[in-house]
Amino acid sequence: MTSKTNAVVVALVGAVVFAGCDNNGNGHFNYVLPEVTFTVMDPPTPAPLTRSIRFFTNMALTPTVTVTGGGESFVVPASGFLSAEPAFSHHVMILGLKPATTYAVDVTMVGPGGATNTETIQSITTNPLPANFPPLEVRLANPARSNGVTLFDVFPSAINGAYFIAVDATGDVVWYLPLPEVSEPDIRRMHNGNLLFLAKEGEDRAARQINMLGETIAEVRDSDLHLRRFHHEMFEMENGHLLTYTIELRNLGPYLPENMFHDVVGENITEITWDGQVVNDLRTLDILDPFRRLPDFNAPFYNADFGGIPTKDWAHGNAIVHDPHDDTYILSLRHQDIVVKINRRGRIVWVLGQDFADTAGDNNWPFLTLLNGTYQTHQHAVEVIGENQIILYDNANNSGGASRAVIYSIDPVSLTATQDYEYVDPTFDPPLCAPFVGDADLVPGADGAEHVLVAHMGASPHPAPCGVGPDNYILITEVDRQTKEKVFEIQVRDPDPAEGESAAMTNGYRAERLPSLYP
Repeated sequence: MTSKTNAVVVALVGAVVFAGCDNNGNGHFNYVLPEVTFTVMDPPTPAPLTRSIRFFTNMALTPTVTVTGGGESFVVPASGFLSAEPAFSHHVMILGLKPATTYAVDVTMVGPGGATNTETIQSITTNPLPANFPPLEVRLANPARSNGVTLFDVFPSAINGAYFIAVDATGDVVWYLPLPEVSEPDIRRMHNGNLLFLAKEGEDRAARQINMLGETIAEVRDSDLHLRRFHHEMFEMENGHLLTYTIELRNLGPYLPENMFHDVVGENITEITWDGQVVNDLRTLDILDPFRRLPDFNAPFYNADFGGIPTKDWAHGNAIVHDPHDDTYILSLRHQDIVVKINRRGRIVWVLGQDFADTAGDNNWPFLTLLNGTYQTHQHAVEVIGENQIILYDNANNSGGASRAVIYSIDPVSLTATQDYEYVDPTFDPPLCAPFVGDADLVPGADGAEHVLVAHMGASPHPAPCGVGPDNYILITEVDRQTKEKVFEIQVRDPDPAEGESAAMTNGYRAERLPSLYP
């Protein structure tokens, strides 16, 4: 070999060494190529469109995981790593997969000196949706204006099973979790990125925390705390406590004009912790007037909870939230047609609703005078959206039946309220009537505007006065708050009843908007 050839070889070797090596601090360079040494696919996760993958690298680093399939590609964000990075051992959640699709999982690693290596570590093929999956129709999708994922629940029916479902901005299913038993499955994202919902375990109800793989992380049952039936809402407070309803039974009377005593179910404001402490337990039968009796007083909703005896559903609490601005509780009491704020000691701060002429016990309640708009009736899903401002879903059973999303601002000093906003779907004539369940949320739009997510979870095809029947269905609509233009809409409905049969009722409870499936 000539000296000229030797010089070329030395130069080439030097170039390779310097391209993939690192100075170890003593002036010597060592070639190091990052590699995946071992990959483990964990057992199937409870949520079928997710995967849990563990892999190991020959050096401590923070890898980039890219998932490609179905004409799409995404990078797993930092919140998708269940392992602390950088590390030798890595654990990632793969979320956002679509049914009946094959994906490649690639890992890109950057080693010392910038040496880069990409390896395909796993191929994933998802199954089609189950045969009993709810019939979902995308009526409108505009990803340029509506983003994130919409998370909602579907109750079991004659044609479908019970599921939590998430769809992306195009309306495609990207996450679901089958539910063997459900209570009122209010599901929401927690501060730590996990999901919280009310589960049913035989006769027990439980606050259950799951991760995005569907795995149970924590659970507390009502029976463990010697409480009777968590129901309708499990709200995570800013301090991590949980706020919910429990129930009690009292024999009260005499009720007029029948001059009889009745077994009356009362709603208790119950604040608990994950480790099983009862922080607060206020009795609305002591705070409000048990003799304020509206037409649904006779509803048998809670009979089964008390051995089948006839009970009276006096208040029917269906939403309870904490207002961090003044450390109070806000309750939606459907059978009282009121939303009421109560402080921690049980004092009524204000009542949004109307004095009932047939009773005297509510005469001294601090009712809010509504300066414009209309009061809600038989409402659901009250939420705090700002200081002295709430949003709720107004079923409007006792006020014309035009179901709507509505925002109220409240002046607690003057005891007045103003209706800042309402949305009644203009495409229905007569107006859409949804006599039970439902939700309304403020959500950010992809277009920078503020949107309203309106979830008619028990819509009826019949005009008011409508009822609960076999043809109720789910309609979830997102609108621009200012223009009220629709930007997203999905429907869950029995599309093809068998000949001679009525449609199968398909309904849910609430819907939430998440920025991403990843926490």
